[in-house]
Amino acid sequence: AKSLNCHCSEFSCLGPNVLVKNMYYPNMDFKDNERHMHKQPQIIQF
Repeated sequence: AKSLNCHCSEFSCLGPNVLVKNMYYPNMDFKDNERHMHKQPQIIQF
């Protein structure tokens, strides 16, 4: 559960659905990914 407790307010993302996370990303820690994402500069191109 702690690995799902992430969000990105810039994109209104609350992290993955629990079933999707367990099925496709069983070993991924989305909270850790969030920390790495906020360390990197964001470049958004349209």
